[in-house]
Amino acid sequence: MKLFEYLKGRLLPPSSRSFHELFSEVIGLRHDICELSRQLESLRADLQHDSANAIRSVQACSSAIGEMDSRLAIVADAHDTHMKLMLWSLITREGETSDDAKRRFFRSLPKADGDLRLLQRGCVALLSDFDKLCKNAGLPYCMMFGTLLGAVRHQGFVPWDDDLDVCMVRDDIATLMDVVSQDERYLITVVFDWYAHCRQIRFRYNDESNPCFIDLFILDYAQDEASESFSSMLAVRRAMIQEMDSSPDLSEWRESYPYLELGSELAVKVDEVFRRYEAHLHSECICVSRDHARGLIWGIDNCYWEGDGSLIYGLSELLPLEQLEFEGIALSAPSDASGVLRRSYGDYLALPEDIHSHYEHVSKTKLASEAVKNSIRKHLQ
Repeated sequence: MKLFEYLKGRLLPPSSRSFHELFSEVIGLRHDICELSRQLESLRADLQHDSANAIRSVQACSSAIGEMDSRLAIVADAHDTHMKLMLWSLITREGETSDDAKRRFFRSLPKADGDLRLLQRGCVALLSDFDKLCKNAGLPYCMMFGTLLGAVRHQGFVPWDDDLDVCMVRDDIATLMDVVSQDERYLITVVFDWYAHCRQIRFRYNDESNPCFIDLFILDYAQDEASESFSSMLAVRRAMIQEMDSSPDLSEWRESYPYLELGSELAVKVDEVFRRYEAHLHSECICVSRDHARGLIWGIDNCYWEGDGSLIYGLSELLPLEQLEFEGIALSAPSDASGVLRRSYGDYLALPEDIHSHYEHVSKTKLASEAVKNSIRKHLQ
């Protein structure tokens, strides 16, 4: 009997009744699946609607926060301005201009002390030697950036500064290199910096223990002083940087030697790229000879950051050079020092924002070394 039922269930076709029952179950399952699909679609639509509402709510909150931040920034800026006006009005003496009062205020600030002041004094000694060397060789230079700011605003170092900035025309730097190569007291280093895509040139003592140095920035003669010419130079510089970043021949510079000293085979390749693009500026008449120049422009091989502004000057802004006091020494400065500073810093007599954020060129750890201190003291004598 069991065998018969097994054969019937497995081998014989289903009865009409069982077939209809199975068909009904399939139809029911199909209906259930359709209903489930409809519910899922409804849920998806609800989620999209809720998400859209949530996004709009977040955007509204973000907009409100942005408006609040803007308002707070305006209020804070107004309060800051009011406090500064109050400060300057309190210190201004009768018959004194506001700018004179500000200069007097900055010159009354205490100088740096401790290791930082020792470093500054060492830098002043180096700058004095540099000045004498240039004058003896008939090579003009001028203080720029933080050093010029210190000369005009403080008559010396900005109290929290630790480096020196000087500009020279390209050909004069080449001549200076020849002069220094014959003087065992000093050294000019050239380092190709991949991070800044620049040729970093520094004047220093021929004493590795002494950390004092002067940054030498290159100026080229320009056919005019228009900001459009500077923009054209930057366009050429961007093309140069693109080649440096993509050239297989310079991959080692990017990957293994981002700070590359002059002298190696790789350095020769990097130097060739700089020279080729500098020559391109002359072929485009952006840079010209001294006889045809009406301006001076930032060299293509200097570092440049967004926010540095248009570093192209009329000849009359820089020449003839004037003498300004810096730590008791008369040094060369642009003829329109105030105008040049406004180009770089805006209101350079405003209360500064970099007192605690100024970049350290020489670390406190290095300055704490007695060997370093003794090397600096040796050059002060």
